[in-house]
Amino acid sequence: MGRTAVADIIECVANNRDKIENDIKKMVKYATEVYIGSGATSDKAKNQNIHLYVKDAWFLLLSDDNSVITMFKKDFGFDDETWNKEYTKKLIAAIDEKNHAVDAVQDKHAKRLEEIDAKMSENEAEAKKARELAKQFDSYNEGLKIEKENMTAELNLAKEDRRRFINSILSKRIFG
Repeated sequence: MGRTAVADIIECVANNRDKIENDIKKMVKYATEVYIGSGATSDKAKNQNIHLYVKDAWFLLLSDDNSVITMFKKDFGFDDETWNKEYTKKLIAAIDEKNHAVDAVQDKHAKRLEEIDAKMSENEAEAKKARELAKQFDSYNEGLKIEKENMTAELNLAKEDRRRFINSILSKRIFG
């Protein structure tokens, strides 16, 4: 199209709305969806996935709710359209290799991740039991502390009684 001014782009979209909608529908129907995932670099869009469709040298980006982000024809600089299409096929093959590499890593780690999650749950359950047991020990120690304080108080009373008795004997003998 070659339009760069915002007003020209808005006018072009308004004048060609039906054709653009048909082209997008055809892309979704006939193109290959080569990627689903994060394509955003801004914090605002990090939680949103993009869907990348490719057909010949045409690229379509959709959001998760099927809103069109953009659609464009990529010119790789070859005069012959066949070369552009061939280069696009090689790009799709490279993306497929990356997708397979991601799948392989996910498959490789899936079982171990499940084991880790299970072990973490088990550890958390054991830690909860240990915290409960620690509370029981703390409570038991509180009871022992009170018992010890009571015994110390009883001993101090007995000592005080003995001291008074001794003092009473000594007072009578010395002063009596």
